[in-house]
Amino acid sequence: MVAPIAQAQMNSAQPPTDPSQMSLAERAAAARKAAAERKAGHAEASRPEAPPPLTPEQRGSVQGSQYVNDFLHFRIDLGEWEPLTADRVATSEAMARKYVDPKASSSPYRVLWVGDRAGRNVSLSIIALPPDAPREVDQLAAGMKKVAFAQLANIPDLHDYKETALLGDSAHKFAAFRVAGTVKDVQIVQSEQVGLVNGFLLLFTLTGRSDQDVSEALESFKTSFVFTAAAR
Repeated sequence: MVAPIAQAQMNSAQPPTDPSQMSLAERAAAARKAAAERKAGHAEASRPEAPPPLTPEQRGSVQGSQYVNDFLHFRIDLGEWEPLTADRVATSEAMARKYVDPKASSSPYRVLWVGDRAGRNVSLSIIALPPDAPREVDQLAAGMKKVAFAQLANIPDLHDYKETALLGDSAHKFAAFRVAGTVKDVQIVQSEQVGLVNGFLLLFTLTGRSDQDVSEALESFKTSFVFTAAAR
């Protein structure tokens, strides 16, 4: 960040240009620049603020063979699921940018990303919801579906269908949907599981290469995901 700050300071120290000393081409260029800056400023002002970053307590952590989140009162026995290495994460994100969404970047809200020997993986993102956000998981899932389709718009055969297996328990309702498509001649199936705990959205994404892959991953993961207290 040093270079942009230094450049801004240098620019602010320069005297303003006298329009009378500018050529027509320079005046036109200046007008275009000013219009672009006004447009960018308006877009920035109208863009909704991003959710606040998570604190270490809210993020939880991997402790031995478990992911533990005492703030939201749940744990996951990892068992056969192992945290992805930094190299595998970097490779996955690079592939996503190349074949799915050029703007894709690492999410600051992703707190866990694990995989098994069959090549399936599960990621968990935790997002603090603003006060005016819906508090019904069905509405939240519908919103996440729109986000998913926007992010995966480059997949030509992308489609969604009903998810019949859900995470959660009788006290913690989840809503979900599945999406499927082909990336680089390989079928990809994902189950998006959406829950709400104490004002925080929990988003689990389970990925495999077939419906059977994902269903088996869900069955295995559901037995490992346990709430440890009466979170609201």
